[in-house]
Amino acid sequence: MTSCLAEFDPPRAVVDWIELEIRLVKRSNGGSIHRWSRDFGASYAKPIDVGPGGAGSTFRVLVQNPECIGQLREMVANLEKQILRNQPDSGIIRPIAVSAIEISADFKPKCPDLAKTHDMTKRLMLSVRPPIIKNPRWVNTIGKIRQSDDLFPKAPLVDPTHTLYIGNKRDDLMWRTYTKVTDETYLENGTRKAKGLLPDEYRARVEVRTQGAELTLLGIKVLDDLDGFRFEKLNSVNWFHFKKRPEIKSIYAIAAAKAVQLHETPAYRLDECDLNDIRGRSRKQRKMLRTDTELTEATRNALRRLSARFGRANYAARRVVAAK
Repeated sequence: MTSCLAEFDPPRAVVDWIELEIRLVKRSNGGSIHRWSRDFGASYAKPIDVGPGGAGSTFRVLVQNPECIGQLREMVANLEKQILRNQPDSGIIRPIAVSAIEISADFKPKCPDLAKTHDMTKRLMLSVRPPIIKNPRWVNTIGKIRQSDDLFPKAPLVDPTHTLYIGNKRDDLMWRTYTKVTDETYLENGTRKAKGLLPDEYRARVEVRTQGAELTLLGIKVLDDLDGFRFEKLNSVNWFHFKKRPEIKSIYAIAAAKAVQLHETPAYRLDECDLNDIRGRSRKQRKMLRTDTELTEATRNALRRLSARFGRANYAARRVVAAK
């Protein structure tokens, strides 16, 4: 398995989606809230205090692929304008809370090549090492069949056509690593509607979803906290951290590693081994793993570029210029 970053475009980090909690002075219908915000990327507007007729006063609004904070602020401003037009005694109660966010890093080959994309996905699967390991699992994209996750998995468990999950949907942190060949729209009932991508849009992806206490620890509680937020902080807290095996030169050691599929064992599993030295003392650094500086630094730079893009406030102006 080889995957040379020189054959890929610089990785691109994106805010895959963000879920805002918007409170209203007066109750309103979810369909109207969605209609007034979907032009800004909102996939749904779901009342969390739903009452008669489906109306509510607090809504979870999920916005997919927001380009910048200006886009979100413009959406809120337009939403309030439409609400006041229909209910002059209503409005939006500020601040706007952030309930969840998902950030992704994509690796796309310079020339469309599914084999190279799969190689990169496999490298990410073998290298990603989140700070929290909870319920790691491999999910087959056909039928969503879950497979066992043995300590030393037999090939071809590390399969780039599958998805590696670490964490659960309702946890404060969850990671996914997979080959992205579809684009998905989230629906109000929690399901996703997939649309196939063109071959030149296929890419290897690693993503992290955060909410609750972990989102608060990151310093994100309300929408304004994203103004000037440095996304490279996610690298500093090891949410986008990658490890690799040191080079093995002995042919006997290589043969032994392959005999137990050690070369196919992901970093998050290898890090659980080799905890102590021969005297039983805890190691600060596992002998089996080293930081994959190439992947880690490439992702850090992608997050820096995301910080620069997302901090823009002139979303409306850019959209008008692009339309010309």
